[in-house]
Amino acid sequence: TQQYRRGDVIYRQGEAPFAAFLIMEGWVELVDVFGGPLCQLSAGQKFGEDSVLYAEPYDATAIAKTDILVDVLPTKAPPS
Repeated sequence: TQQYRRGDVIYRQGEAPFAAFLIMEGWVELVDVFGGPLCQLSAGQKFGEDSVLYAEPYDATAIAKTDILVDVLPTKAPPS
């Protein structure tokens, strides 16, 4: 379980996948490379799993819209 603050970038579009996420509390917004909104996700929803399953770069940037709590399902150590 990990916490992010409002406005934190969880991952960026094009990055190699390091984890999938399940939202426990709060809201996450997925945006395109230009910052345009794609969707908003809330508690009980997951994101990043397709990139992990298919070993493809993340196809959107994930941003915490509120303070959030997520379960993290890592594939490997996060990039430094």
